[in-house]
Amino acid sequence: MRMRLRGLWAVGLAVAVSAGTSMAASAAPLHHRAAASTFKVGIVESGPVLNDHGFIYLSYVGLMRAEKQLHVQGSYVLTQGQGDYVPDLTNYARQGYNLVIGISFQETSAIQQVAKEFPKTKFVLIDSEVSPLSAYPNVSSVIFDANQGAFLAGALCGYLEADTHLHWKGLVHNHVLGIVGGMNIPPVDTYIAGFEAGARYADPKATFLLTYTGSFTDVTGGEQAALAEHGKGASIIFPVAGDTGLGVITAAKTHGFYSLGVDADQAYLAPKNVITSALKRVDVAVYDEIYSALHGTWHGGLKTFTLNMNGVGMAPPMKGVPAAIMPTVNRRRAAVDTGTIQVPFSRGGLTGPACGGAPHGAPPLVTKGGYRMARPEGAQARADEIALRVEGLVKRFPGVVANDGVHLDLRPGEIHAVLGENGAGKSTLMEIVYGRYAPDGGRMSLFGRPYAPRSARDAIAAGVGMVHQHFLLIPAFTVAENIVLGQEPGGAVFRRQAAEERVAALAARYGLPVDPRARVADLPVGLRQRVEILKAFYRDARILILDEPTAALTVGEANELFEAMRGFAARGIGILFVTHKLDEVMAVADRVTVMRRGRVVVAGRQAGETSPAELAREMIGFDLPPPAAARSRVDGGPGIVAQGLTAQADPGSPGLKGVDLEVRRGEIVGIAAVEGNGQSELAAALAGTLPVRSGHLWIGGRDVTRLGVDERLRAGLAVIPADRQAEGLVLAFTVAENIALRHYRRPPLSRAGLLDWGAIRERAARLVREYDVRPPNPGALAATLSGGNQQKVIVAREMAGDPVAVVAAQPTRGLDILATDFVHRRLLERRAAGGAVLLISLDLDEIFALADRIAVLVRGRIVAWRTTADTTKEEIGRLMLGADAGDAGAEGAGGGHDVG
Repeated sequence: MRMRLRGLWAVGLAVAVSAGTSMAASAAPLHHRAAASTFKVGIVESGPVLNDHGFIYLSYVGLMRAEKQLHVQGSYVLTQGQGDYVPDLTNYARQGYNLVIGISFQETSAIQQVAKEFPKTKFVLIDSEVSPLSAYPNVSSVIFDANQGAFLAGALCGYLEADTHLHWKGLVHNHVLGIVGGMNIPPVDTYIAGFEAGARYADPKATFLLTYTGSFTDVTGGEQAALAEHGKGASIIFPVAGDTGLGVITAAKTHGFYSLGVDADQAYLAPKNVITSALKRVDVAVYDEIYSALHGTWHGGLKTFTLNMNGVGMAPPMKGVPAAIMPTVNRRRAAVDTGTIQVPFSRGGLTGPACGGAPHGAPPLVTKGGYRMARPEGAQARADEIALRVEGLVKRFPGVVANDGVHLDLRPGEIHAVLGENGAGKSTLMEIVYGRYAPDGGRMSLFGRPYAPRSARDAIAAGVGMVHQHFLLIPAFTVAENIVLGQEPGGAVFRRQAAEERVAALAARYGLPVDPRARVADLPVGLRQRVEILKAFYRDARILILDEPTAALTVGEANELFEAMRGFAARGIGILFVTHKLDEVMAVADRVTVMRRGRVVVAGRQAGETSPAELAREMIGFDLPPPAAARSRVDGGPGIVAQGLTAQADPGSPGLKGVDLEVRRGEIVGIAAVEGNGQSELAAALAGTLPVRSGHLWIGGRDVTRLGVDERLRAGLAVIPADRQAEGLVLAFTVAENIALRHYRRPPLSRAGLLDWGAIRERAARLVREYDVRPPNPGALAATLSGGNQQKVIVAREMAGDPVAVVAAQPTRGLDILATDFVHRRLLERRAAGGAVLLISLDLDEIFALADRIAVLVRGRIVAWRTTADTTKEEIGRLMLGADAGDAGAEGAGGGHDVG
């Protein structure tokens, strides 16, 4: 039996590798939306289960990313036996698919057979190569230098095992590391060789226990092998065994020792036991093969995905790994990246004195043909080297001191987060470093030399690049034209092809794939940001400033950015990461500086030596009291009721497909969905800005299906839109005018059809005080307010009339701690007052903090309901990806649920 399915929409990597999926068999691939192009991609996966928590699922993630960003039409086939390979590959070729991809070395002979039969079809073989390559010009053989990522994971484990000052529960420090392999075959051997080399590099005394289970699908066998090795003294075990490796992780979690993940970041399976994961970025390979085939640059032959291509790597370490270790590991990464350390491809190459215990600090140099010693990493930065030093910096503006004696230092190859709430002075500091502002006092140095840029041009010439929150790109220009602008190849005679080739090479080098010929206006936000980063690297930036880089990114795009940032740091680039998001600091930063009211209150603290609660307290100067947890005592009558709601914004979107939804008065219902699954259409359909094709909608018991926006507001609906600037405010209007937009047609704001400006200003002044809008000036233009204060204006306008129902779409996106807390409290107050609140958010933490019930939206349909108290983020994550949704009618679904 073969199982076939069609993909989910816009799956982000971080969620994708942390969730399970269930599938149903069908006779042919199912298509969830009309394709935006005729370019078709078919994937044949050699396994019965899509979510193997690693290799197989990553191929699916790459396909979904290509669907979203490249608008190709994708299809997926899951097989349960080798006899399916040739028929499935042949089926795609006969149907005229432009690209057919086989995922696994097991499909090698099948692809060779089918590729000969269909010489005009492009084929990709992942994790193996056809032989001889010259006989198959229509086959791209993709392999991975998995040994490089495993080397880094092994080095981290070696440093941990050798450090007897650590007191982790279960860490023995006896220099014994365990390895569990599925089968003794080259792909597994390559992983193990890299891991052993990295561990021995860090701990010359390291010894290894190695067990082959003989299977990639024996979970129980993996668990038993891990327990046996643990019994022999291994407190850290590296599994390279597919599903069998999941048994190793289970054993580690159950018995209190440590494991690693493989292929994908598997930390979510056991956050307290998986130290890190050796990554094989199958998703990157699949996406890049589709990208090149779509844009005419694809070719057959052998392609190797390496560390410096973001094709392999190491996942972020688990919480608790000493932060002081990571700069050392990052320097090892840079040495592998540049070739100073060459990692072995097979265990057979591990010969010579280094294997018996090379002196610490003398890195081994390994090639396929053997193993020899190399000089220490003379090219690496010294531990005490400072890339940028800021001393006593002062910047004054009329009426405010933006920077008041700021001190900061940045080391090469580190990610230094600069944290602070809106208005803390962090962006001003970055503009000084980038030459946009001249300081009124203090001094700076760059790599030990005085640094005083008079313009951004000076900063760029000195090797400082900056990516602003609002991009500085020319939309009508192509990617290549934007990147080379001012430094065009050919000078006065623009050499377009040369520019595009340079940009393509630059993108490949830094692991930031983007089409050099694409028009910037046509790119999504995440790709535009890549263009800005590549602009900086094109100008040889050694220091990169990222100012609120995730403010407009989805969760998946943010995680891709973090992975890229780690790669930049591994190359020795120092990164100043400006943010107010605590989870991002803990996820990616090496050190953190906190600013408050223009001053530094925490200077360069190791991120691993602090906590989100501590950083929050330093940011705002006090502890936030917990929000009131009391539930409403109202009868819970209907607030928002939708039956069979169908709507679609454009042909390329999933739209809404018969949505049934009930939000009772006195409760908050959260909508959980991966970006692009219909949540924006749901908000627009409820607000009245997107026509409903079929179905019915009631607000407070009143049928508003055919009513317009204004009539729905009169019925008691309030809307906090996802884009505060484009949809929530008229930026050229004053605060008072914006607050009046909801009620300006009715007394007391208007009488006999004439606006009462006195009443408008009086009401605005009262709400500005009540909602703490700063500055407290109703006459200020909305465009001059910070993002948090703009959101307060919207919340004040929408909540002031005691609405029956509130639709809050991404209500805290881009807000700092205080502004987020303010919005949350107002939503909780509305619930307590008997209002019905529908919360649409990409932030699961936010949904779990506020919602009573959760509805999971997948491809425009609500597939499951859960009560917040009886579920977990992991379960909701799986459901968001379409898994385990068969019980959509379980407790908490639809109407009739008692929420009092």
